Amino acid sequence: MYQIVLEDFNAKVGMRQPYERSIGKFSYGNRNVCGHMLIDFCEDLQLRVFNSFFKKRIGRKWMWRSPNGQMKNEIDFIFAPHSSIFIKDVCVVASFNFYSDHRLLRATLDFNPPARKRHLQPDYRHAEPQPRGPTFLNKNIYQFAINQLQDQMPLPTASLDVQYTTIVEHIQEAAQVASKIRPKKKRLSTNTEHLILLHCTMKIDESAQSRIEFIELCKLICKEICRDLCIHHFNLVNKAVQNSRSLRKVQGEVATGKRHLIQLQQDDGTICTTVEDLNKATKAFFEKLYASVADVEFHIHLPEDCCPPFLPEEVHSALMQMKTGKTPGNDHITTEMLKHGHGTLVPVLTQLFNTCLTRQATPKHMANSSTILLFRKGNLLQLKNYRPISLLSIISKLLTKVINNRIKHILDESQPPKLAGFRRHFSTIDHLHSLNKLIEKTHKYQRPLYMLFIDFEKAFDSVEANAIWSAIQEQGVHAKLINLL
Repeated sequence: MYQIVLEDFNAKVGMRQPYERSIGKFSYGNRNVCGHMLIDFCEDLQLRVFNSFFKKRIGRKWMWRSPNGQMKNEIDFIFAPHSSIFIKDVCVVASFNFYSDHRLLRATLDFNPPARKRHLQPDYRHAEPQPRGPTFLNKNIYQFAINQLQDQMPLPTASLDVQYTTIVEHIQEAAQVASKIRPKKKRLSTNTEHLILLHCTMKIDESAQSRIEFIELCKLICKEICRDLCIHHFNLVNKAVQNSRSLRKVQGEVATGKRHLIQLQQDDGTICTTVEDLNKATKAFFEKLYASVADVEFHIHLPEDCCPPFLPEEVHSALMQMKTGKTPGNDHITTEMLKHGHGTLVPVLTQLFNTCLTRQATPKHMANSSTILLFRKGNLLQLKNYRPISLLSIISKLLTKVINNRIKHILDESQPPKLAGFRRHFSTIDHLHSLNKLIEKTHKYQRPLYMLFIDFEKAFDSVEANAIWSAIQEQGVHAKLINLL
């Protein structure tokens, strides 16, 4: 974990004194009262003012300029512990397209380990450059590429892992050929771009009128940029509503930066901060959460009738029902890839799913997933306040969708009417309507009414899996389908 402090401290540290270790020999200006306090603070906490450890000319040292342009001071600093060797340079950015009485302070950081010997390093000079930015899939090129790989698809007699790995590799290869860089959407209007160009070409002299004109132009540009961004965000939300997309995803697209999990509270109350400790704490928490706490046994009963194999029509129907735009799993295969190549992939996937049904097993790598944690509310340090989301393989989701389409009618017919919140075309609103009627009747006939509401903590996470398998087996789901689930 790297520790850096950067701020406008409004302090001038001045030149280095003989007994001071926190400041280097390339400092600037004279020290004021705030500068004395700041240096004492750094000496106590063993921090370094890294601005003063890199030699720069005087014109590249100051960060703030007075309104009359006569006084220039160095009052913005970057601090880090003495042992910080990842800071390679600290300098100012002289040219900045927007007006401010401060100049930008820039630090060059190097988080890479020391370089190995040359003969051990791979040669990247002749490697093809990787595309930058978001990409999209060219449908025609992808369909042509996936059709060329049709003869290389695995045989039904191959192992499940070989079949799955071959399919994934072929899809990835075709997607790599058909991936194109998505052009960036224009966010600024033509008028705003013209003002920015005028700002770049505008010359500033020492007269007061010139500085005022420059400041007013910068203010106008800021207003126009804010206006253009608001229009852009409104258009994104409007398009998402019309296409029934998630507004949360739109919010993530326009957000600046991402929130990272940097510390967590363990069971003993200590705070862990390293990546290794965070992974261990997260793994221990969810293993304990999903662990079985009740002795529920599940005995599989194979029925006399055989389970019919999956049909290509079933796989195609389930694939068309899946939503696009979802985050892929570890194999980086998206729903769009399967849909665009459904003519070639549906028979191959049907063969894979039927092999899984016959052998009563699934490929090992198909079950791999990545888990992300979404904060809900409460204390940021406690894992119970996060909602885990597993990014599963799209092929695994498709198999689950095929099984769900086959058994959902059996389960819906077996549920009693009182389970309105868990049945198709019903919701908790049905129970709320019944409850309101009950309250009206008891109030009308002056009868006592007692209601009990229970909110179980981690209710769905604590459900015993064996109890679920026993319940759906009793309702008529074939044992082979249960084994696949």
